[in-house]
Amino acid sequence: MAQAPAFIASQLYEKTRKVKQRFDECLKNEQLGKHQWLERGRAEFNLWSLSLNASHSGRSSLDYKIRQRPDLQEIIADLLDGLDESLEECLDLG
Repeated sequence: MAQAPAFIASQLYEKTRKVKQRFDECLKNEQLGKHQWLERGRAEFNLWSLSLNASHSGRSSLDYKIRQRPDLQEIIADLLDGLDESLEECLDLG
């Protein structure tokens, strides 16, 4: 029987921090920073992150809450990676 991949205790925490940093980089960009959709996106992301404790570590964190659900970990990690890549593309274009 195949075992589930080992849980990385801070995988989602680190990816969430990376996306927050990318939002900050975009907002500091002279061309991108003036767009309301970017501010709204950051606000919505921050609300999501806070409501699920994705930017926290320890037993109250999203990482800990879904530690036995590698399927959910993978889905959320993929979504965070996709958002980070999209923001990076915005920076490249901006």
